[in-house]
Amino acid sequence: MTQPTEPQTTIVGTPVAQSSSTPQQPASQMPAQMATTTPVVAAPAAEKTMVPAGYVGVELVSLAIGIVDVILALAFIFQVSAAHDVGFAAFIFSVGGSLASPFQNIWPQYLAIADIVALVVYTAAAFAVMKLIRILAVQHRVNSQ
Repeated sequence: MTQPTEPQTTIVGTPVAQSSSTPQQPASQMPAQMATTTPVVAAPAAEKTMVPAGYVGVELVSLAIGIVDVILALAFIFQVSAAHDVGFAAFIFSVGGSLASPFQNIWPQYLAIADIVALVVYTAAAFAVMKLIRILAVQHRVNSQ
């Protein structure tokens, strides 16, 4: 002889065995959350996103000028605070000094202003390059239509 199987109720997509002590309710009397199942829906296909022409170039210039600005700012802070020329500070002094070397000896050295001037000039040049990339990208898009 086979034993009868216990009735199954689905609670939000999960089958749960009912105990034999509770009588089975008709579906119309069950709470809405117990009588329904959550359908499994496939995720929508990934849409191709279009990036504006020149976007990658502008982002690369932004990344480069961000790195240069951080190095120059740290070099300035280290010089003003009289940091010792060891470890990380030595690296920043070396790279920052190379970046600021075109602007050395314009003002007295005790001001450490060459780093600030380099920061301003390089940032302005980067914004000019980014604008040029955007202009050329728009002209290219107009001419290709």
